[in-house]
Amino acid sequence: MASRRRDKKRSKVGPESMNVITETEFDEKYTLLVDNEQDASTAFDSIEDIKERFGNSVEVNRLWTYVDGDGDTTYIVAGVHFVNAFAYAVSEEAHDGYTTVKLDDD
Repeated sequence: MASRRRDKKRSKVGPESMNVITETEFDEKYTLLVDNEQDASTAFDSIEDIKERFGNSVEVNRLWTYVDGDGDTTYIVAGVHFVNAFAYAVSEEAHDGYTTVKLDDD
């Protein structure tokens, strides 16, 4: 049986497909929901914590993942990720699935 070559377009994966924005641009465009009204934290330890707080009604295009990058760099990446992830967030506004935020070093 002869092998067939697929001529389907492949989606780009990598830096050229990401929409990298600054922390200031992120803050201007997105509003993160708080985990605990008392301490106003916007970071959740797990997706299960988000479900506990908001139920199963949170759309995936409103979920963000905090990840450790190279060196001391931290990013917020659109969607749910597990590699190098240490926290999650929920925004009021939907994201495009490609936005990445490089957090400022403080």
